[in-house]
Amino acid sequence: MFKAELKGHSGCKIQLHQRENGEMFVRKTSSDAEYNKRLEAQCRKQARYSHPRIKTPKVYGSGYNEEGLFYFDMEYVKGVALSQYIKTIEAYRIKDFIGGLVADLLSSSSVPNSYANSIFQTKIADLREKTVNIGSETINEAVDMLAAYDWSAFDMANCHGDLTLENIIVKGDQVYLIDFLDSFYDSIYIDLGKMLQDVVALWSFRYDNKMSANTLIRLKVFKDLIIDQISGDKDVLLRVYHALLLHLVRIIPYAREEYTRNYVVEKMALTINLIRKA
Repeated sequence: MFKAELKGHSGCKIQLHQRENGEMFVRKTSSDAEYNKRLEAQCRKQARYSHPRIKTPKVYGSGYNEEGLFYFDMEYVKGVALSQYIKTIEAYRIKDFIGGLVADLLSSSSVPNSYANSIFQTKIADLREKTVNIGSETINEAVDMLAAYDWSAFDMANCHGDLTLENIIVKGDQVYLIDFLDSFYDSIYIDLGKMLQDVVALWSFRYDNKMSANTLIRLKVFKDLIIDQISGDKDVLLRVYHALLLHLVRIIPYAREEYTRNYVVEKMALTINLIRKA
């Protein structure tokens, strides 16, 4: 039985349902037939994600509806998104929580990939083609920096693909990842770079003109704690910063609003400076 529409960011329909026995579950349905393959890949990714301490909602089943759209049903996790939790968590708990989360992500099993650099360079060449005519010195500089970097150390690992603070759910002391994305490459550095997109570039908060000083301070503490976790190894720090820069460049072809484009370019310049100072 249908209960409510839930908020999502992929364009997919996300609904809360209830079975006859009272059990609640979430159904995610593709936005259109063209998105079916992507949602199928995301479903498989969520189902096979495995980590001893980080969980994902269990996938119960999948199929196609009468309109030919792919859907899958999953466990309903009633928690709080980290983007909201960070505003209310007790200050003394932030260090342990963030430190534990980053340490858990870094502990994910990984496998070297001899084609890593080639895969990234192909992606960067495509981004250069899509952004070169914009005429932004900062964007061109960012693409040049990405192209000059050696991505060979980006081992393959369990990867969420879009690990923003909105896609990390906190339920009690347990962390859940939701809204997996089929990325062009799966690596823990891709996920950590996406987290920095929120705490360095404040991406999920870009339209929030009323952020309290308390939230800004907490986000800064969050950022500093992440950096502290990885700054002991300069190579790791540079991998995460380059992943962040790549995420920002990837936004540009889809940034139709002048505000969004200017915002991203500003954060791009900030990230370039972080890389130079690392």
